[in-house]
Amino acid sequence: WITDACWLPTRTKQQRLMLSSMDRKIYLYDIRTENIVRYFCGQTKLDGMVTKDFGSWLRSQISNVPAKESTRGAEFRIKVSDADKIDEPLGGRSAPITLNGLMDYATALHCCELKEFPDIAEIMLLGLRSGRLLAYPVVTTSSITELNPLSSVSIHNSTISKAMYSEFLNGVVTASWDTSIKITNLEAGVTVKTLGGYNNPNGHSKSIYSFDWCPDLKLIASCGSERTVFVWNPHMSNPVFKLEGHASSLVDVRFNKDQLITVSTDRLIKVFDVRTFNCLQTFGDNGNTNATSEGAVSSLAYDNKRQRIVTGWSHPVIWPVRKQTTQFGVNYVGHIKPVIAALYNRQFKQVVSADRDTVITWDAKTGAKIFVFRVRSFLTEDDDHISSLAFDENGRRLIIGTRHGVIMLWNYINGQPLTDLRRIGGQDGGTEVSGCVHLVNKMQQLRYVAAAVGNTCVLLEDSDAGVREKDSFHHDDYVITSMAVCGP
Repeated sequence: WITDACWLPTRTKQQRLMLSSMDRKIYLYDIRTENIVRYFCGQTKLDGMVTKDFGSWLRSQISNVPAKESTRGAEFRIKVSDADKIDEPLGGRSAPITLNGLMDYATALHCCELKEFPDIAEIMLLGLRSGRLLAYPVVTTSSITELNPLSSVSIHNSTISKAMYSEFLNGVVTASWDTSIKITNLEAGVTVKTLGGYNNPNGHSKSIYSFDWCPDLKLIASCGSERTVFVWNPHMSNPVFKLEGHASSLVDVRFNKDQLITVSTDRLIKVFDVRTFNCLQTFGDNGNTNATSEGAVSSLAYDNKRQRIVTGWSHPVIWPVRKQTTQFGVNYVGHIKPVIAALYNRQFKQVVSADRDTVITWDAKTGAKIFVFRVRSFLTEDDDHISSLAFDENGRRLIIGTRHGVIMLWNYINGQPLTDLRRIGGQDGGTEVSGCVHLVNKMQQLRYVAAAVGNTCVLLEDSDAGVREKDSFHHDDYVITSMAVCGP
């Protein structure tokens, strides 16, 4: 059985996936080549002795048993043959790396970069059935045959269901069947904060199956055997809010910016607004609400690039969050994708609206469509799209900001770009342009474009030579969501 899976931090073009299984093995795959790069195995304690591989012990137990000339004997010989293959290299690679100290199988797996170990590029965190958390370096060198743990801390009293590292919290967040969430500093080997637990009547009263951390909102959401989602401030022991609405046990929870997505064992998915804690949408597999164990939902993921939810049970199922209308009336002349922004031009008495990649100019009096142009061919990223609009001071040029931090100036009358693409970024690593305005200093005869990206306001000089970055300032704790300009 596969107990958990995670992607490794992407430093190269390799796309590597790591899997943990109940036989105390960890497999590292290269998704592009579909080959196993390396695999790791835990120690097995037998009769007071620690052996490095289960295959050697299994062969020693069955080597003296004669195989019978029967159908059952043929099946037994196949099992012996399979046991012989346990120690063989996988995918033409070298022998497995023994993880010293791994005496139980991992129920939670997470790969990350830890600032406590700056000399190690990638580290795998293993949460065990026993409640212990182990940290090992991720190595693929063929000369290495065993690894000692960088850290080994007994955290929970029961199975660790999920583990995740947070640089903001300066520790590893773990959830367990013992009803608690703990934040642990691996370097010191101590738990710095406990959320909930058996002694806390305000938290979970049953096993926790999953949680998610939102770095933007600084919140943790957890779920489990109960039908309630708990939302936590990581600095407080009690939850700040409880989300109700599910009729069955919850399986998984995921943040999508200011939304929270949950899924329960009856295949019901709910989307909550974290700002108001209201349920925005409920959908699921209405054809089979009484799911069997083979068909019950086991995991949830959100594909941010394509903006869709993916759930897994016996097979993955895709749930598009934004449904695009595919059938329109014969006389329909508007957008076929969700409208992102709309502006009114006082000078020309026109309305300009934009969806993800299309801009339409309308006559405000008659409602007639005047002109249409598309920006898709000017965007270098497949998942890039328009995120904000603004007019310049005279209302003759259209300023467009995109999800990947691109600023463009257009003549919206004829659909021609007036400047080269200018890519900007925020101090917090954000890229989406959430707002933009045009500024004019008539005294000094200067023109600027101000754009909000994450927690940063970037000031671009607008001159005849083009648009270039002039200055920027940022807020450490706040994300800019909108902008406006007030002239004299």
